[in-house]
Amino acid sequence: DTADRRALLPVPTDDIPLNSTEGERLLRNCTHNPGVDVLMHLATQRNQAFCSAATAATLLNAMARTVTAPVDVEFAPYPYFTQRSILQHGCV
Repeated sequence: DTADRRALLPVPTDDIPLNSTEGERLLRNCTHNPGVDVLMHLATQRNQAFCSAATAATLLNAMARTVTAPVDVEFAPYPYFTQRSILQHGCV
């Protein structure tokens, strides 16, 4: 199983796994960090062709302080970029 193989990959000695006690503590105690903003909104692609839409939705949601998101039916009534809202936009 792929998930089992990923769980067994070693973490480099100088790195702190995010799913460790220390990693969780660091994430909880960090101040504004763009990397954390991206992680909080990470979108997996809906299919193999949506890589760019998933990336765009992730980054736009991470920039929520400066970009106004549409209200998508998936998260209504809250504004949130989704792959659907990216691809249904008039400029695409």
